[in-house]
Amino acid sequence: MVGFMRYSLVPLLVLVGFLLAGCSDSGDLAETPGGPEPVTMTWDGLIPEGYEFADPLEGMDVSGYADDDPEAIALLEKLRASWADTPVIEALDGERIRIGGFIVPLEGDGTHISEFLLVPYYGACIHVPPPPPNQVVHVTMAEPGLAAGLFDAVWLTGTLRAQRSSSELADAGYSMRPDRVEAF
Repeated sequence: MVGFMRYSLVPLLVLVGFLLAGCSDSGDLAETPGGPEPVTMTWDGLIPEGYEFADPLEGMDVSGYADDDPEAIALLEKLRASWADTPVIEALDGERIRIGGFIVPLEGDGTHISEFLLVPYYGACIHVPPPPPNQVVHVTMAEPGLAAGLFDAVWLTGTLRAQRSSSELADAGYSMRPDRVEAF
């Protein structure tokens, strides 16, 4: 009986192996147009090793401020000024990556978004202060843009650039023109 079970399990184990291999994301990412298979990146992977952001708002309760409150505006400017020297990882410039995050629209026509910020957490830049620049990716889409909305969660695949930019909502330390966008 033991010999029978050993041989009858082999086809089952082979089938399970094929099924598990089919569930892997890496198989269909290898076919992504635009270059080699991307590396799936976490947001922590965009921060230089050993760097610690000194948040000037740490310990402050900013939830009671209105967006147009002069004190809130002054605190936001203080926060943004502290980012002037926020480092990015220059070695990531030109790397093909895949990263997930939330959309904060910058430009669009009401149906499609042509430019947005990708941020690591829901509410960033709108409901709570923005993250430091090395945690923001400025994204420019090819025409006609992306049919998505505020804070939709997406995976972006493309070539990352260590390139700073500023908008009214946040400063970005990286940029990308993705060749693939998927729902998160």
